[in-house]
Parts: sequence; C-alpha cells; structure tokens
Amino acid sequence: MKLRSNFKTWWDLTIGGRLVMVDPDSAASCTVTVKSGRSPVSTIVTRTWNAPPTKELCAIAIDFTRRTIPKMEPSAPS
Repeated sequence: MKLRSNFKTWWDLTIGGRLVMVDPDSAASCTVTVKSGRSPVSTIVTRTWNAPPTKELCAIAIDFTRRTIPKMEPSAPS
C-alpha cells in the first residue's frame, strides 16, 4: 500500500501463524508489528550511520520477530 511519501509502503506476512505488519518507516528504519495477547508488539531497527538498504533493515527486524514470537502470549480473539 502506497501512502503520501516514498517510504510509506508496508506489507503483511505470516510468521508462526500470526499476521505480521512490516513498515519501512524511512530509508534508515523499519518497524515490524505483531499481536501478543491483546497488545501490539513492535520491533524497530534504525541505523543512522551508513544505513544498509531498507530491505536489509526489515530483514533484521523480521528475523528478530520470528525468533521472539514463540515466547509471546497467544493472540487474543478480536
């Protein structure tokens, strides 16, 4: 989905049966959000000095989220 700026593009993926939102906030930051219980849990990766491509930042955030999902509370029904 494309919004107002060039950087505001996000997508969904599924990790461990959970819906995960990936949001590259800027050229130097990426946020990955997943639901734990009734709360959102976000992983934010930001690099301001010699930032790698946004795809790499998102890959780091996705990998961290993938490793921590098994430790999270199951999602509560909506």
